[in-house]
Formats: sequence, C-alpha cells, structure tokens
Amino acid sequence: MKSKKNIITSKYFLLFLLFFSIIFTSHSQKQKCTIYFDDNTSITGLGKIKGDNFIKFKLDDEAKSTDYDPMIIDRIVIENDGVLQVYKYKKQKDGFPFWLKVITEGKVSLYKNEFSGHNFGPTMSNNGFNGFSGMNMVSNSVTIYYIAHGEEFEVSIITSLGSLSKNFKKTASEYFKDCPVLVEKINNKEYKKDDIYEVVKFYNLNCNTENTTTEIQSEN
Repeated sequence: MKSKKNIITSKYFLLFLLFFSIIFTSHSQKQKCTIYFDDNTSITGLGKIKGDNFIKFKLDDEAKSTDYDPMIIDRIVIENDGVLQVYKYKKQKDGFPFWLKVITEGKVSLYKNEFSGHNFGPTMSNNGFNGFSGMNMVSNSVTIYYIAHGEEFEVSIITSLGSLSKNFKKTASEYFKDCPVLVEKINNKEYKKDDIYEVVKFYNLNCNTENTTTEIQSEN
C-alpha cells in the first residue's frame, strides 16, 4: 500500500508532467539575460531555459549559440517585459532538479514555480442527473512554493495555490518548529498559506535556532 507521503509526491509529479510543455514554452523565446557562474564570472546576452534544463545562450542575434550546464551556474537574471527575474537551479527533495524563481533569500529562502495553461478534464452534467456530461477544456493556474534553509541545493514544497492543495498548517509548523512564536501564529491561523511571503519574512527577521524567545522585531 502506498504511503500518504508517496501519494502526495505522486500528485505533484503528475502535475509536473501535465504542465511540462507549458513550463518550457514560457521560456521558449530567447530573452535578454545575464548568467552568473559559480566562478564569479558572468555574461550578458540572449538566452532561454531548455527542456533539459541547459541554458541556450548567445551574445547577440548574430552570434552562435552555446549550451551551458545548469550545474556550473549560480543564477540567471532574465529580463521579462522590463522586469528582472532571478532563477536558481534547485532539486526537490526526493525529486528532480529544475529552475525556480527566487522570491527571497536569507536564513530561510523562498522560491516558486508557476504553471498556467489548459488541459482536457471532465465537466459536470447540468441536466438534473448525477454524473459527468463529458470532457471539456479546463483552465489551470497553479503556483507551487518551495523553501530551503539558506543556500541549500535541495528544496521542499511548503504550499501551493491553485488546483492542488497541501496541508500548510501541518507542513509549515513542522518546518518552522525551531520558532515557537511563528508556529503559534500559524496554528492560530494568523498566517495562512496565502501569507507564505510574510511567514518567511517573519522567520528571517525574528527567529533563529539559538534563541527563538527574544523580543519580536518590527516587520515594517
């Protein structure tokens, strides 16, 4: 019999497969970007994230493309409609590595992966009888948030927004158990899954592994 953990992992893996082409379609066009390598060097030009996670890059439209291994890259900064977005290559625990958008980095770092697109799904009958009326195009929009301590390569799912849900109170309470004051806020529903940004901000400002009962700093 599959464990509950394995069932949850399988759900997220199936979701990844469902949207696999959509993720990389969003990066299919070369965009202005800067690649920062692990040796503290960098290059700026045009690039995109390929389906195999390698970065296809060229200095300009006339230059020849080069594929870069993600394991030698510290981060990528991509300009998207005038907005700079930072991506890092991370590995999900008990899963596979992929590029994630950086939200914040600190004692605890927060990343996210956004999915949007359409797939075929069942529609409910409206003719007065129970059951399904058939298959129809269904819109999906899912954001999965990942978390890690500092610069750790491995990340864990902390919550998700969209068609899949995760027990945020249980997961977050376990992850932040070294900060009782934050766990209390989560258990009292002062912080919910929609507040994941504020949860991480609170932890980074007010919590540490040595003394979690110190006076709480202002979040302003």
